[in-house]
Order: sequence, then C-alpha cells, then structure tokens
Amino acid sequence: MDVIFQQMALEDIDQVAIIEQQSPSPWNKDVICVELSKENSFQYVLVDKARKKIIAWCAVLVVAGEADLLKIAVHSTHRRCRFGSEILKQLVNQLSNLEVEKIFLEVRSKNVAACRLYEKHQFREVSQRKNYYKNPQDDALIFVRSNLY
Repeated sequence: MDVIFQQMALEDIDQVAIIEQQSPSPWNKDVICVELSKENSFQYVLVDKARKKIIAWCAVLVVAGEADLLKIAVHSTHRRCRFGSEILKQLVNQLSNLEVEKIFLEVRSKNVAACRLYEKHQFREVSQRKNYYKNPQDDALIFVRSNLY
C-alpha cells in the first residue's frame, strides 16, 4: 500500500475521530479541533494514496527545541501492518527538520505494542506516573528520544 505523510487539515477531522473512537484514551472531535488551532501544535496524517483514506494520525506540541508527542493512533483495520512505525518514522524526520532535539511521550504501561514501537524507534523509558490513566486505570510510562539530528 502506497501512503502519504502530510499535515492534517480541518476536513480530516471526521476520519481522525473514527480512528480515535477505536483507540484507548480517545479524543473527541472538540479536542481534535482545539489541537488544530493551538500555536506550536502540529498534526499529521498517513493517507492511503489509492483510497484517499486516513489510516493513522499523530499530534505533537513543539516548544523550545523539545516536542511532546500527544497522540499517535492507527485505524483498527490497519494495526500490526507497520503503519504506526511509518507515521512515527515520518514524524521524527519532520521534527528533525524543525530542529527538535528531544521528543517526550506518555504511554499506558499495559500497551505493550506501543511500548515496543517506541523502543524500536530509539525511545527509552525514563519515568513512570502511577495511576495516571483512567477507564481503565493504568500507569503512564514516560519515554524520551534525544539527538534527532
């Protein structure tokens, strides 16, 4: 499947909201819209070129050479097909072009697939927040990746 990594647009919100409904700790349309309007906030989508359908998306906040990866999610029908890895790789390249030096993120401790994905892309666990997530309750693991460029 041929995919395109591009900046998210307002007309992408409905497709992104569908992906979010399938994800742990989902964001609703209002939260997605707020993220789109924030200064220093960037959102990207991975689009199936043939079908023009969004298969993954991510949101990141960039301040003073550091980024906070707020969200990365893949459509349920495309999980375990390396699209999470692809969008993360493209995001890291994009942030490197913006001269970001570090990327931080939080992930549910029980989300083993996500933890493996981040470790595969040179993120390392640096901290933990007990009972950070609700519904279901879970700890947050804090990961960081340094020296992007």
